[in-house]
Amino acid sequence: MSEIPVSIESGTARRESSVRISVYSRKRALRTGLNWGAACWLMAIICIPIPIVHFVAVPGCLLMGPPLAFMMFKMHLGARDIDEAQLPCPACGKDFTFRKRPERWPQDVPCPACAAPLVVEPLRAYT
Repeated sequence: MSEIPVSIESGTARRESSVRISVYSRKRALRTGLNWGAACWLMAIICIPIPIVHFVAVPGCLLMGPPLAFMMFKMHLGARDIDEAQLPCPACGKDFTFRKRPERWPQDVPCPACAAPLVVEPLRAYT
């Protein structure tokens, strides 16, 4: 987990703060992939007693489980998330909760207190 400085802008007003970035480890990415594969196989089990549907859904879900697990593992391996943070609104001065989300910059969010459009972006390039 690393902390990076961010700028919060609303029109001409600007404030600075910081957010934490968490990186998916190999273990966490593997667990996510396996969960998706298991969900696919669970769907196959659920579809067994459904007439007509089970002829297509059960084989389809059983065959798609491993490829889906692998794709989700590869997609999450090394992925970065912005953790939840309390950030100040430059327009009204109140703190708002910046919810956990995938790391993509800039982030456009509205202030829940004053509804001002805010742009959150890192102050400088980082790795």
